[in-house]
Amino acid sequence: MDVVSTLSSTGRTVNEDFIHLQPNRWAMLLDGSSGLMPNVLVPHLQGRFQSDAQWFVHTFAHAFAQVEQPSTPLPTAVEQALALVEQQYRAIPIADHLRGFAYEPSASLAIFRNTQESGPELFLLGDCTAIWDGGVYHDPAVSRLDDRAIQLCMHLSDTTGQPPAEVIQSPAMRAKLLEHREKKNHPEQPDGYTVLAPHTGLAQYGTHLSLSGQGVHHVFLMSDGLAAGYQSYRLEPGPQEYLHAAYTQGLSSLLSGVRAVEQADQDLRQFPRLKPSDDASGVLVEVSQP
Repeated sequence: MDVVSTLSSTGRTVNEDFIHLQPNRWAMLLDGSSGLMPNVLVPHLQGRFQSDAQWFVHTFAHAFAQVEQPSTPLPTAVEQALALVEQQYRAIPIADHLRGFAYEPSASLAIFRNTQESGPELFLLGDCTAIWDGGVYHDPAVSRLDDRAIQLCMHLSDTTGQPPAEVIQSPAMRAKLLEHREKKNHPEQPDGYTVLAPHTGLAQYGTHLSLSGQGVHHVFLMSDGLAAGYQSYRLEPGPQEYLHAAYTQGLSSLLSGVRAVEQADQDLRQFPRLKPSDDASGVLVEVSQP
């Protein structure tokens, strides 16, 4: 496999996306999410990271690189990496109540790997998107909850006259987002969803896909900030067109389109969303025989 292009753009002040590559073997994209409370890990990290989620995505990526072997199944490698992350997380001296769902960092994950042992394969957990020739995967669980929060935001905007960008900061919206965050890593609950977090037992809920025998030439991994270009902003009519644009126009062109839409819609009315602008990252891979 050859990495054609990578891109990672900060949406606000801290980029909580992260891309990590093992040349000729795998590419990883992580979309981090800090807790809904102030950062609790950062004061203990000697200034190395700007947010708890940034610490988490970097720590997981490097743990995965440490444990991954071509013969190790991807879900197993993810779980082994989580075990290393959990050890580091537990070693950070914070009170137990600061490890609850509202404080805990998390992330969505997408990995593409191509080895002689397994051939081309994907592993995804959370709401990252993967597009390949003739196929696409995106777990809608998180998006469904986001859509409900957006509907509430627009309803409150209509009834109060406040612009959506202000309503997003309201106590009612914060309560709704906390309610949704309580469903994190509770797949047994209605509307529960699973993402990476700094503890084990989560890889079993990921989606592991083999692309062998499908004639795949390109694979495109994206965080939701870049996938919004076709999923929300309709810059292309569908995933295959977005993939084609990625390798004919380049990732920077896709990002420019996304940022232009967001700049033109700063009050969040034309394209209702929870953030004026999100971190946007992508990895475009050309598939060859391992």
